[in-house]
Amino acid sequence: MKFGDKITNVCASENNPMLHSYYVRRSKNDIKCTDRKGNFWDVSKQVIFLGHLPYNECEKLYKPIWKKQYDKLT
Repeated sequence: MKFGDKITNVCASENNPMLHSYYVRRSKNDIKCTDRKGNFWDVSKQVIFLGHLPYNECEKLYKPIWKKQYDKLT
């Protein structure tokens, strides 16, 4: 990824403003994102995918991530 690339946070809900954002930089475990309106935040790199994906695709991509991380707790 390079600065300014469109990215999608697949664990964000459909109405979450952090669902679609833009890549700023990578740290050890996180990706720094922006909405290009002056807001910045960090997101785990395992839930970031390149491009602005439709929400139904996000649900498909997040399901195995959620299962790996949380299924063992139930």
